[in-house]
Amino acid sequence: MKNILVVDDDANIRKILSVVLTDAGYRVVIAEDGETAMELLGYNFFDFVLTDLEMPGGISGEEVISAVKLKGISVEKIGLMSGQHNKGSKVANSHGVRFLSKPFNLRDVLDLVA
Repeated sequence: MKNILVVDDDANIRKILSVVLTDAGYRVVIAEDGETAMELLGYNFFDFVLTDLEMPGGISGEEVISAVKLKGISVEKIGLMSGQHNKGSKVANSHGVRFLSKPFNLRDVLDLVA
């Protein structure tokens, strides 16, 4: 069973993604901000990290991605979500990660993490 970390400040998106991915057979852990995500990444293994780009607080989704790469945290795949398609896709491309535009189709989410 693959472990997925979902990072988003929107409680509704966290809940929807958690339900959909759990129903698809994944083990899902949620974080409401970048700080929580970094704590979880420090002591858990995740096959996939799906993070929102912009979140309130100190650590953005881009910073989560950068930290994973700089610290050598073992993650098989990373996905970035954003409602700002142009900005989000540029950030995703610059880091070599997958991009998911909001609003998203749930089928696209499942394809992204597969």
